[in-house]
Amino acid sequence: MRLRQLNGQRLWDRIMGLSVRLERRGISFREKVISSSKQRPKSLILIGDGTPDDYIVALLAFKFDGKKPVWLTKPKRTGTAIFGMLHTYLRMGRELNEILVLIDQDANSESEVFERAREVLEGTRIVISEDKRSSRLGVLSCGYGGRTLKLIVLMNGLDIPKVKKHAVEDHLLKAMGLRLGEGKVERLLREAEYDPKSAWGKLSRKERNEIIEGLFEMKKERLKDIFPQHFEAFGLLDTS
Repeated sequence: MRLRQLNGQRLWDRIMGLSVRLERRGISFREKVISSSKQRPKSLILIGDGTPDDYIVALLAFKFDGKKPVWLTKPKRTGTAIFGMLHTYLRMGRELNEILVLIDQDANSESEVFERAREVLEGTRIVISEDKRSSRLGVLSCGYGGRTLKLIVLMNGLDIPKVKKHAVEDHLLKAMGLRLGEGKVERLLREAEYDPKSAWGKLSRKERNEIIEGLFEMKKERLKDIFPQHFEAFGLLDTS
């Protein structure tokens, strides 16, 4: 999968910084992931919460080695408020026919997130004709301005005991446990009162980078255990 910058220079700067660090590890990231094509992408990925979500999108693009370009950006709005902006992206061109939105589940139930997303969409001109759901993943068939649209709603989060809210850090802490042992993860969570964002933040930048960069060296099958819904969602994008 080849990522193409739509806007959001800070997001892109972070991804390029990751690229430099990966190159030092002997991982050819840029040539596999960064698009130089002038072809207008038919797919768009919207990141709802910034970093480290951007690194995870870069990881998945690296593992899904397709050739088609995909727009990537971080809107100003966060969480389910993003769905109120989708129509503005659809105005870019009629070739855009699928959007993946990546957001944290936070302290909400899955159904609460999905229903809030639907409520926001209903306030726009996007019409939902079909709604399929699995664990932390929804696929909506929609209509807008006489064309069809596939909308993929992807929620970060894992079923971790005692955790108060769910975020991309759930997945990174699981990766940390595989690397450094579950005991260290449990200690961090306990110190952070079972807030995964706070627990992840207790690590040094060097430790966090080491864990994230190590993911690029993992086999796809192992990564599927850490990011199950993400692999399912990205597999739905037409990027081959």
